Amino acid sequence: MSDLLSEENSKTGALPPELILGYRYLLKQRLGQGGMGAVYLAYDQRLDIDCAIKEMSTGLLKTEDERERARKSFHEEAKLLARLNHPNLPRVTDHFSDHGREYLVMEFVPGETLASILRNSPPPWPVADVVAFAEPLTEVLHYLHSRTPPIIFRDLKPANIMRTPEGQVKLIDFGIARLFKPGQSQDTQAFGTMGYSAPEQYGTGQTDARSDVYALGVLLHQLMTGHDPIAQPFNVPLAHTINPAVPEAISSVLMTAMSHDPQTRFASMVALRRALSNASQHSADVYVAQRPSTSALPNVGYAQSAQARPVSQPYGQTGSQPYGQTGSQPYGQTGSQPYGQTGSQPYGQTGSQPYGQTSSQPYGPPVAQPYAQPYTPPAPPIYAQPFTPPAPPMHPATHHLQASSVPQAKTTGVAQTAQVMGFLSLIMVISGFFYEDMGYETALLMAGFGGFAGFVSLIVSIVAVSLKATRDSRKGRSQAVRGLIFATVAMVLACVVMGIIGSLSDKY
Repeated sequence: MSDLLSEENSKTGALPPELILGYRYLLKQRLGQGGMGAVYLAYDQRLDIDCAIKEMSTGLLKTEDERERARKSFHEEAKLLARLNHPNLPRVTDHFSDHGREYLVMEFVPGETLASILRNSPPPWPVADVVAFAEPLTEVLHYLHSRTPPIIFRDLKPANIMRTPEGQVKLIDFGIARLFKPGQSQDTQAFGTMGYSAPEQYGTGQTDARSDVYALGVLLHQLMTGHDPIAQPFNVPLAHTINPAVPEAISSVLMTAMSHDPQTRFASMVALRRALSNASQHSADVYVAQRPSTSALPNVGYAQSAQARPVSQPYGQTGSQPYGQTGSQPYGQTGSQPYGQTGSQPYGQTGSQPYGQTSSQPYGPPVAQPYAQPYTPPAPPIYAQPFTPPAPPMHPATHHLQASSVPQAKTTGVAQTAQVMGFLSLIMVISGFFYEDMGYETALLMAGFGGFAGFVSLIVSIVAVSLKATRDSRKGRSQAVRGLIFATVAMVLACVVMGIIGSLSDKY
């Protein structure tokens, strides 16, 4: 088994079923194979789900520089997809290296590529069906272009578009997607599939969102007319001259999208979708109904039809091709060969079964539904201010008083302490007058201690009066004043008692 995984063995797609990769993924079957890579259906033993594993071998590359570029491209794809979260993109969950090969673990997407669908349902398709099919593509490409920095797909073609049995569209194979770098005059490498890729992808400029606008325009033109863009790259005739059923307004939109000069194309997927919508609405024979899913792009006038029409069916035929057909170029270099090899086929040969089940039933293209009038939401209701009952009238004699100026019946701890200390000091001093019963020394001690306590109470009373909380409290002010009076009287009486006792002591 180690021979199959050895770096010297450059053949891909030779891993047998039941082999465990990365101590986690149990291989079930091979889904597709190319000269440089293969795709397997595997079982994730940790998460208990099926997954797809893309295998890439560098053994056929001649130089170490080529092998390093291939590995770097593979790891960039893994990191790129791991940061994305969109229903029309496969989720990437892991990537790892083993014996000189790179493995990318992603969501298993059942269904069929658009390339296989075109073989079973050759174009031209009804214009309304094509416009409906373009909507999820504009959504997901707008999502990619809205990232920071923007992500340019750069290889939009039928082999890289998957349709699930539920009718969901997904973009696959990000092998040549790149981050847009402002300020760079042109791309360092020419990537893409000749005929679908924009001219600037071949050394004449730098790719940006308008490059994907060009590719989508070519794809929609092919679906509406049946014209093969690979046969005559960059020379696409007007759609209505090939298929008279295509309205001239829509034909004009497609030609703008496919302009050789990026400056004259639509600047974004939002602008392209809006132009298609407006052209469809002004064409009597083109009607497209709004999809029920949440749109990632602004609403441009789609509305549910008042008249019920058949719902479109998802695509899927037996014999779909995974990640490309003959001539598709994932992870390619100039010359449309994957990882620089001559004649290798990327991720798929004729007859391989990609992301699909053998028992899948054939699906037809979406059935168009008529436009309703553009929906105009009603104006939001204007709510009155919350009702606040008026304050009750005040008595005429007290209307000039404000609530904040009326003292509150509360006290403060300092004022209460001053009152208690003053009272206790007064009691102690008064007890000194009973010197005949308790003796001169005891009476003198009580009078002296009471006088000292009265002095402390006097200080506390003054502090209490100076506090704002005491001044704002009627009860607090009363307690502070009583404490002040008690302390003053206690000090005076203490002097009297000590004077009397002193005179009596001198006499006897």
